[in-house]
Amino acid sequence: MTNTATHNGVRVKPDPVPDPFYVMQDRVTLQVPHQQTRGEFFVMQVEVVPGGGPPPLHTHPAHEFFWTLSGKLTYFRDDGEHGLTEITGGPGTAAYIPGGVPHTYRNFTDEPASYLAVLSGREMQDFLVEAGVGAGEELRSPEEVMAIGERFQLVSLDVVPEPRG
Repeated sequence: MTNTATHNGVRVKPDPVPDPFYVMQDRVTLQVPHQQTRGEFFVMQVEVVPGGGPPPLHTHPAHEFFWTLSGKLTYFRDDGEHGLTEITGGPGTAAYIPGGVPHTYRNFTDEPASYLAVLSGREMQDFLVEAGVGAGEELRSPEEVMAIGERFQLVSLDVVPEPRG
């Protein structure tokens, strides 16, 4: 069986999906790359190690929807005058982050966790692929990753949220 699709009546073979890669400690698998959506969005699965996640709040133009698949994750979203919203839970927990809103996620547990994310546009996928390394390669430092992110309008804030309670 071949992996083909029909687009405007023409059979096309989708662009290959890259192998999973690591951004800092997170393992990223592109489930639907932006090349298959005309750059409108992409879907990724991310495995987060215990204690993992990008600690500082950050912003980027892409809208982002998180859906926890396994384990327990905490999503933080800066809701302006309403303060910092914390959404914590296991499988089925969801969080939506509009583009430009400061946010982050963390795994505060001793168990691995994973989530599925849908992001608008192509820039964040391009950033992740450029910042990522293959299995067995030396991980990039957070400073290296953020320097790459700046070229993709990713802005890191000096706020590292901790869970309430």
